[in-house]
Amino acid sequence: MDGAKVSFAVSREYNGQTFKITYEGTVNGNELKLTVHFPGREEGFEMTAKKAS
Repeated sequence: MDGAKVSFAVSREYNGQTFKITYEGTVNGNELKLTVHFPGREEGFEMTAKKAS
């Protein structure tokens, strides 16, 4: 974490091959906005998580 910025990576194994998924985003109040990047893909996709009440 760097202020409101957050980034992390998760390694997964599928069919005997290991790959890394990276996450980059920002925290704003009760909301976390992330861009997820998969290996071999140019564009990532966005997702938003909100704190449950």
